Amino acid sequence: MQLSITSAGGILSLLDENTEKGPVYALHRLNAIVDVFWPEISDSISKVESLYEDENFKHRELAALVSSKVYYHLGSLDNALTYALGAGRLFDVNDKTEYVETIIGAVLVIAGPHETVTKLEKDKLPVDVFELQSNHVEADTRMIFHIDQLIQNSYFNITVKSIDSDVLILCIYYASLLCLQKLIVDATVPKKPPKIIDCTYIHNALIDKYHVNPLCFIIIYALSGCDTCSFTRNISKRTFMQILLDTPNDFADVEKLTVLPTSRNDIVAAETLFVQCFYSNRRRRQALSITSGPKASHRVIHKDALINELRAIMAMNALKKNSTSIVTLLPPTQDALFYHCLRVSRQVQIWLQAPDGYIKYPDLEDSGFQIIDGRPEVKWTSKLPFPNDRQLSSCGKHKGKCTKCVCVLNQLPCTIFCQCSIDCQNRKSIQTVTANLQTVTKSTTEKHLLVAHQSKFVTELFDQEYSSEDEIYHELSTSTETSSCDEINELTGRIKR
Repeated sequence: MQLSITSAGGILSLLDENTEKGPVYALHRLNAIVDVFWPEISDSISKVESLYEDENFKHRELAALVSSKVYYHLGSLDNALTYALGAGRLFDVNDKTEYVETIIGAVLVIAGPHETVTKLEKDKLPVDVFELQSNHVEADTRMIFHIDQLIQNSYFNITVKSIDSDVLILCIYYASLLCLQKLIVDATVPKKPPKIIDCTYIHNALIDKYHVNPLCFIIIYALSGCDTCSFTRNISKRTFMQILLDTPNDFADVEKLTVLPTSRNDIVAAETLFVQCFYSNRRRRQALSITSGPKASHRVIHKDALINELRAIMAMNALKKNSTSIVTLLPPTQDALFYHCLRVSRQVQIWLQAPDGYIKYPDLEDSGFQIIDGRPEVKWTSKLPFPNDRQLSSCGKHKGKCTKCVCVLNQLPCTIFCQCSIDCQNRKSIQTVTANLQTVTKSTTEKHLLVAHQSKFVTELFDQEYSSEDEIYHELSTSTETSSCDEINELTGRIKR
């Protein structure tokens, strides 16, 4: 009497046994019933894959065969083919099942990094595919070029297998432009649940629901960082995209980055975007304190200097809070942002030529790069890391009085940036310090007392050096959301004028 199996649960439990006998028996049984119980087996596919990855396991080929059949039934042909190759002699090419016929009927096209493209097919010699030859350096654009060739051969429903975010963004941009009926990206990672992304739906939603031009979408993605353009510390891609979706009309001018050469006037919209992104992060990071006054607007010399002003404001606020790592909190300088935009412009130009076989690559030296010893390197800025001014000198930690420190040698007073004692006789505001020391209430420990003195000294000395009768700055309360909003709108408004 033969008993029918109603569940694969008991067999799957044998995969967890410490001895080799249990997993081997389980794999043989799973291979026999996989065509019926593949949905239940797929929940434990990671266990089967781990047996294949274990180089000490003597039946790795059997584990690969079971994995291949499961992925075949799941519709992931790439993974099914990969594990079928791993199954070696256990994969019977003479078997007339639909599974085997599908696997052996696959055609493999090998392209890159050279211009030539080769097609591999079962029982046939390698063939050069001349229509797919190209000078594409990146696999991202080469995929779009191959999609375009498939369309010309009357394939209008295409799935791209990739976990690269650059590929996903390009597929979203080209989903409708290439006259496709459906473009899907399969971003499934081994041992993880399937991740299928409908790029055609997203492309249409950007236009119809959010009123976002897909061209602006890929430009702002490049601004947020991609394979060839650097990322910005403290701003996530989610923040960039959320700002775009919230106010798409504010950033229509980023399309100027598609025209070469890019000038400094073309980055105004990008600068506005960066200011808005740093402002949106104020709750998760150091509160952004923006100061204003009756004549505060004269601090902005020209319209493209606002990110520098924001940088200064954030630095002042961090200094008053005695932050130990100020530089890592700040946005890029306007000059550094310009060179970043040059690299973005070059990358977008390359992406827009993706359907073409041969791309006209923009010159590196005109696109935010420099050639050093025959090799291209990123040009981060055209300015010095800090001004070459001796008045910015500061002395470090040392014993004794400041008699031969850097400040004294340069005939300068010690400042708040010096690491000498706060009662140093060479400090410009020693009388202010002494007065502060006398007014501070005694603390429980001398260490806490010294910290309080230094904090008050830094704050008051900073206010003395940066305030005047013509310009008075009032620190906004970080808890007042409306005031911060008004100030940020004023800053971004001055960028646009």
